[in-house]
Amino acid sequence: MELTGLVEHDTLPWPQLGHLMERAGPNEHRLRDRPERVPMSFTLQARKRP
Repeated sequence: MELTGLVEHDTLPWPQLGHLMERAGPNEHRLRDRPERVPMSFTLQARKRP
């Protein structure tokens, strides 16, 4: 596999860490304090090498 894309996101669709998170929109939650410091989820894109 060859990695073609990787995107870090600072939100999750559920409040995984409870009181440490705040609502960031419909079905989106992020850390209350400095959400940019820890990615909460990733989008990974790859393709099969020939």
